[in-house]
Amino acid sequence: MLEAEGAVRGGVVRLGEVVRYRIVQPPESRVRAFVHHLPMRSIHPFLEWSELDELLYFPEAPGAYEVEIDVVTGRGEDAVIERVRAEFLVEQARRSEAPEMVRSGNLRFWAPNHHEASGISDYESDLLDAVDRWVPAGSTVYDVGANLGLYAVPLCRAVGADGMVFCFEPNPLCVAYLRANLELNACSRCRVLPVALAGPHAPHEPALQSVEFTINPANSLLGLSSTSPFFGAKIGQRVQVDGASLDHWVAELRLPAPDVLKIDVEGAEHVVLPGMLATLEAHRPLLLFEIHGPLIARDVLEQLDRLGYSYEDAGSGRHFENASALLERFDDRVRQIICHPSEA
Repeated sequence: MLEAEGAVRGGVVRLGEVVRYRIVQPPESRVRAFVHHLPMRSIHPFLEWSELDELLYFPEAPGAYEVEIDVVTGRGEDAVIERVRAEFLVEQARRSEAPEMVRSGNLRFWAPNHHEASGISDYESDLLDAVDRWVPAGSTVYDVGANLGLYAVPLCRAVGADGMVFCFEPNPLCVAYLRANLELNACSRCRVLPVALAGPHAPHEPALQSVEFTINPANSLLGLSSTSPFFGAKIGQRVQVDGASLDHWVAELRLPAPDVLKIDVEGAEHVVLPGMLATLEAHRPLLLFEIHGPLIARDVLEQLDRLGYSYEDAGSGRHFENASALLERFDDRVRQIICHPSEA
């Protein structure tokens, strides 16, 4: 009923390989699947009831995994559900579930485990380099999607004693690491706002919205919003957090006007951007923006075009005057873009 293909046949998969199972099911049956990253067990199905005959999964972290396939035949009271299980192990050079210290130059960070610690020191290096070039002392910076504080720490050092960094991070597990890393690096000019950013609300709707997150401590993302297109493929437990537009939080909390926004919301860019357009139009901050794929990029960049932004690819340094020019070269990769406001 469940046939493994490729590397998973022997029960061991290298990190980065796709796990593939062929599901041999009876006629007129449907299947659903759960993928568990042990010891965490996902409550929600990875694959809802369907007639698909193949399961593909791309593991993002080492460790033991379990696949559960439910096959239902018949209807109503005559329906019969059978469950089959299979396990596989994603290899890593060193296994550790305990948090570890990352050292990169004069920066230090706590990471969830050895796997995350081994790669975080050079993660997103292009956009991190942009901090030194584009964030002057005395700036007010909004770190949207602060995660563990990988950007918050260098941002805090860049703004100095006269600046301030406001870290927007709703995920409670991320917030715990973020606070620890800010304290570890003596970042006194940072403020953590444990709230989610959402799109604008209609006049008849309340400003606060409930946003669902999935949390997996074994992955550097730790949590992912349901507004991201990658949400359904993430293993983890789900929590509800309060969310509202950035424009709402700026007014509600009376935040100082931003000079720079760093935005990394893992695929939810097209959702949070419309909720900050009033702030962008009023104050025209520089944006350090991570964008996930061409479809999201088109939506995001066309909105920024209307505000008069131009763009710089953080990796190559190439400049683009408008969205069309950049989108011609935008592939399926995650791209880190510096968005420059036009001169007044």
